[in-house]
Amino acid sequence: MVPVNLGALSEIHVLVVLKSNYNDKYLRYVHEEDGEMHGFVQFSGEEIVSPYTKYELEMAKSTHYGKGLVHIRCCYNNKYLVRWSPKHNWIVAGADEPMEDKYNWASTLFEPLYIDGVAQTIRFRHIHYSYYACLWRAAPPHDFGLFIGSSTLDQDLRDVYTIIDWESLLIMPKHVAFKGNNDTYLGTRLLEGRLYLHFSSSSDIGDPTVGNEVVTTSNGSVRIKSYHSGKFWKCSNHNWILADSHDSYMPSSSNVLTRFLRGRSEQRRKQKQKQKQENNSPESDMLFWPIKVDKNVVALRNLGNMIVREYIKGLFVIYKRESCSSVVDSEEFEPEALVESGVAHQKDNSVVKMGLEEAHRGWFN
Repeated sequence: MVPVNLGALSEIHVLVVLKSNYNDKYLRYVHEEDGEMHGFVQFSGEEIVSPYTKYELEMAKSTHYGKGLVHIRCCYNNKYLVRWSPKHNWIVAGADEPMEDKYNWASTLFEPLYIDGVAQTIRFRHIHYSYYACLWRAAPPHDFGLFIGSSTLDQDLRDVYTIIDWESLLIMPKHVAFKGNNDTYLGTRLLEGRLYLHFSSSSDIGDPTVGNEVVTTSNGSVRIKSYHSGKFWKCSNHNWILADSHDSYMPSSSNVLTRFLRGRSEQRRKQKQKQKQENNSPESDMLFWPIKVDKNVVALRNLGNMIVREYIKGLFVIYKRESCSSVVDSEEFEPEALVESGVAHQKDNSVVKMGLEEAHRGWFN
């Protein structure tokens, strides 16, 4: 997950996902045609990539009430976040047009207040009411809804969100193959009793050893399963990527990706030691984060080898060494993969280029 560059909020439009620092859920549009909550927004989203969790921050045209004010548009129904009514402080995705009149109860102006530029945390203050927009605890079905709740900061962080760049989220195809610069595909090979991933396995996309299934988790990280071995990729103790792991992954609301984004946040420093221990779990060694480095440039990062420091410098990519796949720090290698016609071509002999291909029938034979 790549957080949004807070400096980019000076642009006219920025696509984001908002994640609560209180319950680790994503702000989602409640789509219930006949339900009481239809049109509300609520911190109950489990999936980071969903049509219900995508929002656009739109800069206010007027600077009459100050610079940097934004409107928040729900991309699912194309409506702006606004108070439900003059008598209610619940926020709904219900305004057809932005309203920049501060003194109108239907104003859609919010002031973003940045807390931590590293952890990408933020608060929003409603301009008309001058209260913070908070995750609100209430009786069902309104529990976890967005509410104009308090003029003071909430000690439980119900008014704090992690802001995530939607454009950085890479949705990989379900069936993929990885192609090296020698025009051969990454396939499984038994070496010294271990099932390694090898780049000289085959030049045929239909070879049954080269196909993989991508399983996307709720936070956007992926597990990669070799069709040939029927087992998942996993980073070994020696940083080799092996295709010999059984499916033991258990989803957790306190996932390693969330821990990374918050690792340097002042509010989470007390959890640092515990996080280090959990990052060594077998489950995190099976998780990879697909990173869109550029428009057609991608890299994979193994979360089990994650170092909590500057985001780019801590990036890990799969790379080619002695024809096998391994994990290295990007301080030594620059990640760059050009995706052309579904196949990535290698520009640097050290870095594995990731080709996205639909599965050939040979993978399943």
